Amino acid sequence: MKKLIFVVLPLIIIGFPDVSEGQVFTVTPENPQVAQPIEITYHPEHENAGLKGEQQVYAGFQVYYQDGSMDKRHQPLQMQNDTLRTTFIPPEMAAAFELTFYSYSTGDRTAKKYVMLRDKKRRLVQGAFGGLVIVSTDSVLQLALSHFPEDYSLYGQLFQWAIPEPYSEAKSKALTTYMPLLEKKSDELSKKGKKQLNDVGLLFSLGMGYIHLEDLEKGKAMVLKLLEMAPTSRMTMSLESAWLYGNYKLTGDTKPDAEVKEAVKRIATTYPTAPVVAAKASWFFAEQKELSFANFQEIYSYALKKSPYDARSRLEYVKLFLSYDEDLENAEQIALTAVEHILSGAVNHNYPQASQMGAVQRTLPGLYRALADIQWRKEEYTSALLYLNAAIDVSEGSNYAAKLIPDLMSKKAEAYQKIGNLNLAMHTLIEDYKREVAEETLDKIRGVYLMQNGTTENFETFWKKKMPQKAKTSNKNAAPDFNAKDLDGNTLSLAQLKGKVVVVNFWGIGCGPCIVEMPELNELVKRYQGMDGVFIGFTGDSRENLEQFFKKKEFDYQIVARARSISQSYGVSGIPVHIIID
Repeated sequence: MKKLIFVVLPLIIIGFPDVSEGQVFTVTPENPQVAQPIEITYHPEHENAGLKGEQQVYAGFQVYYQDGSMDKRHQPLQMQNDTLRTTFIPPEMAAAFELTFYSYSTGDRTAKKYVMLRDKKRRLVQGAFGGLVIVSTDSVLQLALSHFPEDYSLYGQLFQWAIPEPYSEAKSKALTTYMPLLEKKSDELSKKGKKQLNDVGLLFSLGMGYIHLEDLEKGKAMVLKLLEMAPTSRMTMSLESAWLYGNYKLTGDTKPDAEVKEAVKRIATTYPTAPVVAAKASWFFAEQKELSFANFQEIYSYALKKSPYDARSRLEYVKLFLSYDEDLENAEQIALTAVEHILSGAVNHNYPQASQMGAVQRTLPGLYRALADIQWRKEEYTSALLYLNAAIDVSEGSNYAAKLIPDLMSKKAEAYQKIGNLNLAMHTLIEDYKREVAEETLDKIRGVYLMQNGTTENFETFWKKKMPQKAKTSNKNAAPDFNAKDLDGNTLSLAQLKGKVVVVNFWGIGCGPCIVEMPELNELVKRYQGMDGVFIGFTGDSRENLEQFFKKKEFDYQIVARARSISQSYGVSGIPVHIIID
């Protein structure tokens, strides 16, 4: 019988490569126990310190618990004798924590440490490696198993996090090595008379392995077992989310699986605070209202308590309030709090430097739009206008402007109509049309003209004066130039391709719909082969990952790797995107 041999490595190698520990910051004691006070210091005067103390400095704690769950905490550091200090007491049942330092505007990327906790006998507690495996490699998995050989969830964490690239050699090797061992262990337990496998960690790891092997049926079976056996486990939530993403990646289907959704809905009525329920609350958004409003309130209140500075989650919950059309005063306060967190930088408590991330920049206009909708329900159209203008202001110049602003401008014009200012409604719609020519906008302009004049008889004359021919034909949407090399080393430049039809696809190897449409795109290339056209695929993925991807998949476009700057120049905020340049 083959057995896995674990090499016990010195514990000193555990954690991040903290070159600044002992210089920029210290953690005392070095090997703390659960619930033991820990003294943390940070030296802003040190030459390697990323934070100089001009702003309030915080210590952030990503706490990992013995049951596999986690949460985020933070504490302000206080200045004492030129040193910033705080005392952190790990909560009961904590297993480890990741320590970082940040302010509302920035973070110290080098000053961080992963701290594992011990029991009263100085032994590492169960779950101490949970966060470390997430950010580490196979060697750390081996070390973790040497301490906790029966913790089968560690394999699944490696599959899920340490090898996230969907077509990497490291992932393939890990799956090939460990999945047979996990399946063998499952068979052994079955032969011992256990009719149903009930080891949550083993089910989690098997499911994660099947998902990464693209065996969605077996992966789904593990998901359904965990939803039944361990509805409140964080591992259940992680596996269910991974399966949904795997299904999306292979099929392009963004709709929740009916069987999985029904199982989550059953859990929501019994365990409204279960992690899988909070993560999937938006499933019940829309007209069906598949949960009662009281049930929904339990879900959102618990989730906001666990992650009070998560602005994106707050936005989703505000949308749910609007869907139910209930307790809009509370919804307004939730949205206003999220706006304040973003504007002040407090959102960084959820994720350091979050206020500088594109996702949060996209969330702010969404919050203003939701606040406008709340005012609309109250028929406070002037207040709605203020929020719509705020949403437009923060969207201008962002990568999301093209997607967000047309809707905002249209709603703004409608608000002006509600308060009886048809002139400003007309002005807003014309500005929207100048931004992007659209028949739908022109129809709205014609409608306002009718309200102003009682007839559209002279509309064409009016329109010619408002939009001279040169304005209508101006090419303000000219494609930005690019200069890049494809995977075969061929130089591609839009200027050099002048006179040809250039078909561009922005895509990624982790995008399900991108992969699903590849056979049709390949047929398109074959159909127009030999004609005066060029087909180019821009992706943010690395050459190495693309080479692994193309061992399994075929895509006949000329592929340009690491093309994020080109995506940004074209205003691409989501994929897949197709553009034809003539």
